[in-house]
Amino acid sequence: MLTNDDGAIQGAEDAFTDCLNAVAILAILKSKANSFSPSSVVVEQYRPPIGKFIIELPAGLVDEGETPEQAAIRELEEETGYNTSSLAARPLHY
Repeated sequence: MLTNDDGAIQGAEDAFTDCLNAVAILAILKSKANSFSPSSVVVEQYRPPIGKFIIELPAGLVDEGETPEQAAIRELEEETGYNTSSLAARPLHY
């Protein structure tokens, strides 16, 4: 790991961008007629490493040549059947 004189990691921004290859989607359903409160969309997935079903946000990998926003829209439809024409992308860094 290379650091500069201040101790900051050199190229950290580029390293993060280069490894950003997955998305998780927090989809909020809103009723146009106010027939139900806003609701989040979750999926139940079986995870072999723990041998259990878990509840999680729709998520997946960004395919080559695809933007994270395009991947989010695709994954949402693939995993839930919901599609959207609007997207408010809010990248989270952790």
